[in-house]
Amino acid sequence: MSQPEVNIKSMAAMFRGQYPSSRRMGLQFIDCHMAIEANSPGIIDSLADYFGDFVMAPGTRGATTPVIHISLIEAPPPDFKKTFVIKPPDPGKTKIKEEFIDLPDGRIVRKRLTGMAFLFGGGENLAIGPCLANLNQAVNFINNRFIEWKLRQGGLLGHAAGVARNGRGLGVAGIAGAGKSTLALELLGYGLTFISNDRLIILKKGKLLQMYGVAKMPRIN
Repeated sequence: MSQPEVNIKSMAAMFRGQYPSSRRMGLQFIDCHMAIEANSPGIIDSLADYFGDFVMAPGTRGATTPVIHISLIEAPPPDFKKTFVIKPPDPGKTKIKEEFIDLPDGRIVRKRLTGMAFLFGGGENLAIGPCLANLNQAVNFINNRFIEWKLRQGGLLGHAAGVARNGRGLGVAGIAGAGKSTLALELLGYGLTFISNDRLIILKKGKLLQMYGVAKMPRIN
């Protein structure tokens, strides 16, 4: 008798069955409506505090159907009983941070330091592990789904901070630690509006370019 195929969809369903969700919230990023669910009220409360004005009030009128569903599960780091492939460090770095497994319908990424695991592909998006102790990784997972959404619309992703004034945008690019966020925040004192910290999406609209930011708090090195 053949074994059932192991894929992202079946694994996500298994984890949701083991750890049922108890709280939900909605996030609205421009044209991207996300439905977030978690098995821990603390996760939802912490994310609502972090994302602030992006949180949709229950029963919001005119709310669109969610285009992305994300499950966040507070649990011990799971043992996948599979061999992960090490992701090489970024240029100029030596520390190995991630490893991954590719499955027929998606990928599992595991953080080596925290044990957090992220399953995505085939319409599934699930994070499992010590989420509350590593909320920044849950935030990054959510923001990366928005980035993916805009890239599918034809956007280009830049490693840059972004500011704007009077309908015109400015991208501040540079290597890690060069001071992109610091400069962007300094420009706020000159009347510019903060758009994004470390990731900037550029999308062509007719003859114009539009910039989209990512909902992440800036970090000052």
